[in-house]
Amino acid sequence: MDVLEPPSMLPQRLSALRGRLRRLLTLHGSAILVAAMVATVLALVLTDYLLHLAAVMRAVLLVAMGLETLALIWRFLVTPLRAPLSNHFLAGRIENVHPIYNDELRTAVAFIEGHAAQRNALAALSVEQAEELCKHVDFSAVVRRKPTVQALLVAAAMVLLALLLGFTHPGGTAIAWQRWTNPFGNHPWPLHTIVKLHWSSGRPPTIWPQAKPLTVQATVSRGFYPTMHVWLTTRSDHRPRRQDLMTLQPGTVGGEHLFAKVVQPEGPFFDLRVTAGDDTQTPFTRIRVVPRPVLQALTAAITAPGYATGVPLRIVDMLAHSVRVVRGSSITLKFSSSEPVALDAHGRPELTLLSSKTGRPLALNAPAVRQTSQILTLAIPARKSMTFRVRFRDTDGLANNTRSDFTIKVVPDGLPQVRITRPRHMVNITADGRIRLHIRAHDDLGLTSLYLAGRPLEAKAKAPWLFKTPLAWSSRIFDPNTGAVGRAVDSWPLAPLKLKPGDRLNVYALVRDDYRVTLKNGTIQRHPLVRSRPLLVVIRSPAEIRHEIRNELRAARAAIGRLLKEQISTQKQTQAITTSIHQSGHVTAGQQMALGNLAQRQMAEAQRATAIEHLLSRIQHLARRNGLQQSSLGKLAKLAHSGMKHVGHASMPKAASRLSQARHNSLSKSGLAKAVANGSAAATHQQRAIKIMRHLLNKLGAAGQFRRLLHKTEKILSKQAQLQQQLQQLAAQTIGLKMSQLPRNLKKQLQSLAQQQQKLASQAQTLASQLSQAAKSLAKSNPAMAAALAKA
Repeated sequence: MDVLEPPSMLPQRLSALRGRLRRLLTLHGSAILVAAMVATVLALVLTDYLLHLAAVMRAVLLVAMGLETLALIWRFLVTPLRAPLSNHFLAGRIENVHPIYNDELRTAVAFIEGHAAQRNALAALSVEQAEELCKHVDFSAVVRRKPTVQALLVAAAMVLLALLLGFTHPGGTAIAWQRWTNPFGNHPWPLHTIVKLHWSSGRPPTIWPQAKPLTVQATVSRGFYPTMHVWLTTRSDHRPRRQDLMTLQPGTVGGEHLFAKVVQPEGPFFDLRVTAGDDTQTPFTRIRVVPRPVLQALTAAITAPGYATGVPLRIVDMLAHSVRVVRGSSITLKFSSSEPVALDAHGRPELTLLSSKTGRPLALNAPAVRQTSQILTLAIPARKSMTFRVRFRDTDGLANNTRSDFTIKVVPDGLPQVRITRPRHMVNITADGRIRLHIRAHDDLGLTSLYLAGRPLEAKAKAPWLFKTPLAWSSRIFDPNTGAVGRAVDSWPLAPLKLKPGDRLNVYALVRDDYRVTLKNGTIQRHPLVRSRPLLVVIRSPAEIRHEIRNELRAARAAIGRLLKEQISTQKQTQAITTSIHQSGHVTAGQQMALGNLAQRQMAEAQRATAIEHLLSRIQHLARRNGLQQSSLGKLAKLAHSGMKHVGHASMPKAASRLSQARHNSLSKSGLAKAVANGSAAATHQQRAIKIMRHLLNKLGAAGQFRRLLHKTEKILSKQAQLQQQLQQLAAQTIGLKMSQLPRNLKKQLQSLAQQQQKLASQAQTLASQLSQAAKSLAKSNPAMAAALAKA
């Protein structure tokens, strides 16, 4: 049967404990939430104050703080309050605090909640005992109030700190409230550091020339300390953003400390700004980087004075050369700029010529003319010399660099120059000879008249000319670099002058230029005739000329003889080395060196052959000048000249070339055959040169031998004529007298004449023998001369 018991107070006490716990949890969570939110707000405001957060960052942080608030509410309010806190759980917590129950309290709570006490006496007894034990137990001891109190204290402290900061910094609090309630509004913090760009002109430049360093200066008006860092941030289209530390400068500007940094602007646009401390939001200053105008070309078109009608227009590149003009000329300067040239207020190009000495603008007769936006012309008269620099500005206002100096040298129209180029110094010639003259004249602008004049060597400087003959120009040209150049070639006969051997003349070439200026009084001013250096003409007899030619041929023969010996030695060495290489099948280093030395030696011999050829050429000209080109001496000189020309220009150079090729071929084993072939070819050319020189020696030697025999013959004949004259005189004294009747002195004279005649006969016999021997020796080389000698 059921046992009726009075209602238990245990559930009511547990319910009261549950309510107290929930109120405590709510207070604890709220305190933590308030403390966390106030701390977060203070941290955000402090961070924003120190770093000046951007609007986007503040908005993001506000969203993050909202999410943090929801998380704290869920963690410290919603989650603890959603916990069931059942009677069984509370009973267990009480038993943990008060171990005296020994699970009796939880058992009683179970009986009460299961209504077992109403049906079972044992359960009712258990409930009654539990209630009895609980009468003297305080259930509130289960509740831990300390964490809640701590949380409340922390929250109160944070709130008090926030209130204190708000009351002590009302301006900052208001700015913080505006910045965080309206993150995208314009509510900046007051700066502790103020830094700004400083420009000497008071404003930043809008353009800057390329390749020119830019000195950036910044002043710190607030928050300066000696070790502070001021940063210069730059950016351009050609490179990413870059930061450079600026340098503190000594002194101040207007009481503000100055920092500086030199940078190189790049790209079409160059941005820069300075930052320091909390002043980090300074806007960028943009500078446009443009190329500085460059003088790309400067030419001078020079027009000669009016009297120089045949002189063409001359163009000079003044960037490469200075200008030299004759006074009275007209100069048109043409400037070419890399950028469009600006115009001044009067519409004229901003072009100025600055004096290199004073730096002041030169006075010009007329302003520059703008042909295109980049090409200008300027006409100036050639009155005096000037050295100047060119300055102009482009449409951006930039001026060019004026470092280059340009020179226009104005000189008066100088006197012409003339010289006799051939023959140069002295001419030995017969009275009826003919001189081939080569004359060259030069002038600044032009040449007109040319004469050939002469006077005796002994005549005074102002003596009248013995003759003055006009000459015709062979050619007259104008060279822009050298001026007017005239040449004349004339064959001048001496026969009309009727000179005689021993006469000496100074011959001059006279020239006049085209200078012609009308003075103010109406008179015409011209330059006088200018004469060349004298050519000494010495009149010789034909015998003296032939004697000179013989001496020159004798000297040439001696030189050919020496060269022949050297050539024979060179040929022997060439043949020896070639034969050795051919027989051994290899070449040594010494043989290679010898081939190179032989090539150099052969080339030197070729140069000496050329020198002999020039000597023979002068002899040939001497013979031609005196009309002896068809004489035996003239023909011999021509023959020798032709032979030595072949030796010096063909045989010997070819031999030297073959020796060089042989030396080159000998450097490799595969080229030994070619080396031998080239060596043999060199020997062949050398043999040809030897043959020619031997032939010339025979020719020149035969002529000398013939001249010596002729001289002996002439001497014998002269002696015979003297003896015959003496004999005739004695015969006139001894006519009709016998030998015994002759005086003693006449007998002695006759005996002396007999002895001289006998001696002369002996000399004639010796000469006949020499003529016979000479005829035999020349039988092969010169048959005609051998026949003449045999007949003699």
